[in-house]
Amino acid sequence: MYARKMSSQADNDKLLIHYFQNSLTSIASKCYMGLNSANIKTFKYLSEPFVNRYNYNVDIAPDRDELRAMTQEDQETFKAYAQRWRNIAAQVSPPLDEKELTRIFINTLSPFYYNMMVASAPKMGSEKGD
Repeated sequence: MYARKMSSQADNDKLLIHYFQNSLTSIASKCYMGLNSANIKTFKYLSEPFVNRYNYNVDIAPDRDELRAMTQEDQETFKAYAQRWRNIAAQVSPPLDEKELTRIFINTLSPFYYNMMVASAPKMGSEKGD
């Protein structure tokens, strides 16, 4: 998407380099921040090490076992934990389906949150006409 948006600026290395970092999120942004900016003179000199570094991180993507081992940090809110967990889950390859995603997440919760979720879940057969 970045290449398509910036195609009209293909000869403007400074602009390409400057806006490239704004197009990145999550692990890609971390990969970019780890590059040595002193070596980046053109977009080509940015893109090649970035792709190599990013591919390395893709190759060591988290797996299901890492997700199962995750826990909420002491001072971390439930929302922050759920977002952190979801960001890591999105990197798992092959991707998880929703049922497996939910099951693994619930199993990582402390008993306090697990009990709250079970108590608030809709009861099977409780609707009229069942």
